[in-house]
Amino acid sequence: MNDIKAGKFDFDVLLTTPELIRDLAPAAKQLGPKGLMPSPKAGTVVANIAEAIAEFKKGKMEFKLDKTGNINAAVGKLSFSETQIEENIKAFLKALEDNKPTGVKGKLIKKVFIAPTMGPGIQIQY
Repeated sequence: MNDIKAGKFDFDVLLTTPELIRDLAPAAKQLGPKGLMPSPKAGTVVANIAEAIAEFKKGKMEFKLDKTGNINAAVGKLSFSETQIEENIKAFLKALEDNKPTGVKGKLIKKVFIAPTMGPGIQIQY
């Protein structure tokens, strides 16, 4: 907890149980802006920690829709090969299509762009 308050984040996901979520309240100011604060909606507040760890190690990811209809998600890191990134993008697009809301008519995805954190994006043919 002291490392989190000091700003040392050497993890990608923070999991907790419902009973212990209140113990993270003092560190919420550091965790919130980084997107690391656990929440039940994101699936990071769970009763069975071991099962949740296994899911995240297998590649469970969270993606969000903004006000304008854009979906932003991390599909790779600098250490990934081109093949791994390509597989992740294909799997992500398939997951979107498979979980298409029933009320959406027509084409769900209009354009796909890939971009680094700090750099220009390029359009991918989809």
